[in-house]
Amino acid sequence: MASAPVVRPTRNVLSDNEWRPAGGASTLGVPAMLSSRNVQLSARAFWPRSWFWIDRITDRLLDLMHLPTGWDSYGARAVKREAADRTLQLLINVLDEWSALPDLLATSDGGVLLEWFTPDQELRIDVPATGTPTMFYRGPGGTWEGDLDEGSPDVRELVFRITGS
Repeated sequence: MASAPVVRPTRNVLSDNEWRPAGGASTLGVPAMLSSRNVQLSARAFWPRSWFWIDRITDRLLDLMHLPTGWDSYGARAVKREAADRTLQLLINVLDEWSALPDLLATSDGGVLLEWFTPDQELRIDVPATGTPTMFYRGPGGTWEGDLDEGSPDVRELVFRITGS
């Protein structure tokens, strides 16, 4: 008998209270998280406990949200909560239990850049705090660049093609 498919929510937006730590620490004068256990995420009820990557992604997004102003030496801002929410939602909709994780990087405008790559393929998704995410793919068969919308290539398929998972 086949098991029931996992139903994923179509939209999880975290409130300010859910992203903020219950306690903080200071390292070299920069506020930092003690751990993701200090943050209560109400949307966790929708995530299967077996998804190993939820804590890792949440921790990384919180780290990016706590970057100091000017982290890039040119006045860049920390990742905005809206961009972190949108990134987490995108990953919940795209990845499954054992998908390969992207590198998550802050962009200077407060967004998040997701990257999966191998020597002959790369996939980059830029998730701004507002506006439409954009995608760039380079691999066998050519390149594609544009808004991440219904007309763009399937991100799940591209991640699988690049990582095999």
